[in-house]
Amino acid sequence: MTSLGARYTALVVLITGLAACGDSASPPAPSPVAAEATLRNLDIQGPGQIAPGTEAQFVVTARFSDGSSRDVTSQAVLSVSNHECLECAPDDVLTVRVDGTVRALTAGEAWLRAQYNGQEMSKEILAIPDGTYKVSGLVTDVESGGMGVNGAQIDVGSEAGKLTAMTSSFGAYRVYGVRGATTVLVTRHDYQPLRQSLAVDAHRSLDLQVRPVLRRAGEVHTLTIRAARDCPPAGTDGALPDVARQRRYTAMLATAVDNRVFARLTGAQFATIPAAYGNMGGDGFVGYTQENGFLFWMKGYYVDFDAYAYPDVVEQISDALFFTFWGSTSITGGSRATGYLDGVIALFDKDMRPGANGNWQALPPIASCQSQRHEFTLTH
Repeated sequence: MTSLGARYTALVVLITGLAACGDSASPPAPSPVAAEATLRNLDIQGPGQIAPGTEAQFVVTARFSDGSSRDVTSQAVLSVSNHECLECAPDDVLTVRVDGTVRALTAGEAWLRAQYNGQEMSKEILAIPDGTYKVSGLVTDVESGGMGVNGAQIDVGSEAGKLTAMTSSFGAYRVYGVRGATTVLVTRHDYQPLRQSLAVDAHRSLDLQVRPVLRRAGEVHTLTIRAARDCPPAGTDGALPDVARQRRYTAMLATAVDNRVFARLTGAQFATIPAAYGNMGGDGFVGYTQENGFLFWMKGYYVDFDAYAYPDVVEQISDALFFTFWGSTSITGGSRATGYLDGVIALFDKDMRPGANGNWQALPPIASCQSQRHEFTLTH
């Protein structure tokens, strides 16, 4: 019996072992470890406008990679930045508390900024009385190809009252709290006053062009541009052809009370910028009077961070030839002021102005010459 029992026990152990070996695919797979959700971005919810003297609640929401979101207003770092620059000091238009309550102190604009866990978000907020609107724009000099007028006073009268603002260094202005029939008056001591009326029932953009007060106007000169003798001779690769080596125009000079000189060219066909682009460039340039002569700077054609500058002067010689020059010159000599242009004379075979889609094109010249001794003569 003992021997039979031992055999039976061994047989059971053997069968159990074989069954275990044959079931190798059956152990359950380990449970997957869920990936930790990461912060994707922040969102600031709240009104875009607040009346001065009132408060509004803003909420900062963190959105995560798994689709979830969470209110993190109390954990976020909240601050207010200047309207012109997120990194600049606050301009005292808004204040914000740690719970996301924003108070508007005075009319204006500012940024509410939230920072949380390496992410940040900003929201622009307009502080303006209820039922009124913002009027903003640029004040530019009509004689200088769209140059901004710094320090001009903007007086605005509307059904909501009177407001005053000053233009920035590049001619920008903003007034807050305008409604209904409105009059805008632009003044600066060396510019002719400009008054414009409009109806304001929404936020409005209003660009204004002012004319300088002139000491002398309508002086007729002949301008002659002649390529320098050190330019490569015509016929060599990239050299100016004969047609681009000398050009002559009629120049109408006007002198402002601040001694600026505006030269407007006629006597040829010029490729000027359409009004939609500010009427800038093409047939004139700006300088200053100096003792017994003039100092001029002519803007050229260049690309700066995808911003294309149109030359001050572009003569359209033919359908496929565009002549231009740029640089600086100091000329002296009374009724015949002569000197040298330190800069470039160039010829293009395509129109440099924006195309039908409004986009600028970066175009290389087909011929050019850079020199400090291009001849530049104004004969009265």
